[in-house]
Amino acid sequence: MNFQPHRFLVLLSGLALMVALNSCQPSASQAKGNPVSELSDKDTLMASLRELQRMTIIYPASSDSANQYLAWGEKMAQNSRFLQIDVQSDLAFPDSLLHSSVLFLLGKMEDNRLIRFWEDQLPVTPNSSGFRFQDKNYLASNHSILLSWYPNPLAPTLPLAILTGNSEEAIFAIMNHSSGRGRMGMPWSSWDYQVMQGDQKLLIGNYGNDWRADPQVRWEFDLNQDAAWAGTLVNIRTHEFDDLGLCAAIGDSLEQRRQRWEAWTGKKLPSVSIDYHLYGHPETMGISLGEMETGLRQGNSIHRIVHPAFVQIDPGLEWELWMEQTYGPPSLQIIQDGIRVFLTPDFQKLGFHALAASLIRAEGNVPLQTMLSADAYTRESSLVRDCYAGAFAEFLLEYLGKDSLLACYQHMAESSPEMAGAWDSYQNQLMDKHPEKGTNKVTVSYHKGMTFAHEGYQVYNGYGSRLAENELQKLHDLGANAIAIVPYTGTSNPKSMEPFRWSGSAGSENDASVILSYYKTHATGMNTMLKPQVWVQGGWPGDVDMPKEEDWEVWFDQYHRWIRHYALLSEIHNMEILCLGTEFRYATLKHPERWRNLVSRIRHIYHGTITYAANWGEEVENLGFADALDFVGVNCYYPLSEKEAPTDEELAARMEKTLTMLDQLSKKWNRPYVMTEIGFRSIVAPWQHPHAEAGEAAVSNTDQARCYKVVLDALPRHPACRGLYWWKWPSHETYAHRNPRTFTPCGKEAEQILRDAYQSW
Repeated sequence: MNFQPHRFLVLLSGLALMVALNSCQPSASQAKGNPVSELSDKDTLMASLRELQRMTIIYPASSDSANQYLAWGEKMAQNSRFLQIDVQSDLAFPDSLLHSSVLFLLGKMEDNRLIRFWEDQLPVTPNSSGFRFQDKNYLASNHSILLSWYPNPLAPTLPLAILTGNSEEAIFAIMNHSSGRGRMGMPWSSWDYQVMQGDQKLLIGNYGNDWRADPQVRWEFDLNQDAAWAGTLVNIRTHEFDDLGLCAAIGDSLEQRRQRWEAWTGKKLPSVSIDYHLYGHPETMGISLGEMETGLRQGNSIHRIVHPAFVQIDPGLEWELWMEQTYGPPSLQIIQDGIRVFLTPDFQKLGFHALAASLIRAEGNVPLQTMLSADAYTRESSLVRDCYAGAFAEFLLEYLGKDSLLACYQHMAESSPEMAGAWDSYQNQLMDKHPEKGTNKVTVSYHKGMTFAHEGYQVYNGYGSRLAENELQKLHDLGANAIAIVPYTGTSNPKSMEPFRWSGSAGSENDASVILSYYKTHATGMNTMLKPQVWVQGGWPGDVDMPKEEDWEVWFDQYHRWIRHYALLSEIHNMEILCLGTEFRYATLKHPERWRNLVSRIRHIYHGTITYAANWGEEVENLGFADALDFVGVNCYYPLSEKEAPTDEELAARMEKTLTMLDQLSKKWNRPYVMTEIGFRSIVAPWQHPHAEAGEAAVSNTDQARCYKVVLDALPRHPACRGLYWWKWPSHETYAHRNPRTFTPCGKEAEQILRDAYQSW
């Protein structure tokens, strides 16, 4: 259902802005906006936010909850990594800055003077009992709306965000839900607008370029859905999933688990039903919940993806819920997680025993005090935590007995030297009982590869989406046999020792979206290289450098904790190749032995093929641990010419020279090499600086295609090179149309050249 936006009044030319700091509302001239035709598109708003890197939260001073708004805003500011956030009341914020600031307006419409005065400029309007949006009234006290992206009425190139609702309880439900899930990036979510009932979605969607609702990117939700299967204490609800046989099988399994729990604990569960939600596709969960996880618990509701890629991944979250219903909150999170994992058969397909043994083999025995440290526990990824927790719960069960283990759930007893020694013995026995398996290296005869880029952060167009699956099918049809999947983390400071974070939000390269991308790649017969990378704000990984040796010690520890998560993920899902790092020139040139050690440790966890993607030039030409890898990855952005208009012969000669040099390095390393990245933008003369930003360069698909042909013609003459991964192919096809200067060959002349080569090799 489309809404009709209000007409924006044109600013009277030459009328000076009147500053009224003590006024309860901005002057009329300041409040008037721009006509629809003058509004900037969303890309412009996003660019402005990136450029300013600053936002002001404005809350209503007149509200009885003003202090709560202020506290929440200050928490936002404290947790923000890439934005400077200021927090001010609507009465304190200077009207003179309204036209030059990125604003986030909070509060009920009648309380915040800016929302109230600009109400005829916005797509949401008040009525006598609530608010109206897209031709529909929302009147319940727990209805709220978040406008994440809209042009500032006074400055149409700047984004404006608004969170308002029919009660402050409804507004705080969204604020607290966002904070509780660690989503401090609010207000800029994956969606342009969200209408909520409490903390549940009623309507979400995006605008088109004309700031009208896009009917193709708009979802309404039924919050009163009937159960597809009902049991004693379980109601199964389905979402874009109609396999009633699987519903019944899962329901029967849950009933059996309930009986097992009551028998194991000797306690009857209270008559509180679980709402168990099944999602036929990870995209469906991401759109519905704003979360994309293999399993998720929200109160008495459990959410699980049952796409074929996930049916063997049993999160076992019902055990966690029953623990709390039986015993209350845990004394330590590791105890609750451990019992859940211990009781879940074939945890993460391979079982927690084998996974924990591989971690211990790689890390050495973990001291008991570390296991009991809440701070140490939270530093690990959830996947690593679960593996250790399952083993620790089994140890406590063997050492203390079941009754004492359940008592530890409520109150963990003091540890003793005897207990610490027994824990060490358990870890050694675990490794003995679950010896290291042999290598499982898949030899790809020749990598006809492509980097698959997560270019959509709105759930439906990135990893984990149906559109992404379509693009992977296109790559198979193109003739590719290998795909690089690239989950990112980020840092705002290349000299920072802060922990790396794992992608978790629904619109990111989270684990569920990576698993789906791998599944589709595997289903079409292609191989996967998992290639986790670090995005450095304003730079690249080659800028990462520590001033002191002890700082490097911390950095490598943080990096190891981050990358071993992906080593576990690769092992569990049997991904063919793992790339341990990308373009860390200072880290590798200064500390090759640390990288050699990292490779050795990771091989205890992941038993497939391991590489590292070295940057062209100094790093790859001086790589000190190449012999520890199965093949050397080269991010090959060597220029093909310095000339504006070289001949094809000149381009080919330079490519030949580069490959000959790499062949010589390959002989020195006694390892083959693969171009883990190579690419050229669709601009005039991309051969001069292949790695550089496009800037204002003119678009030229032909010049890009010339580079592709030169590379593809040369490679068969150099057998030391075992293939390449082009940078890059987007997860949705509209990306290439909206970004004509990018590296992708999608829909350009280079695509056909690539197709001809891949299908003939």
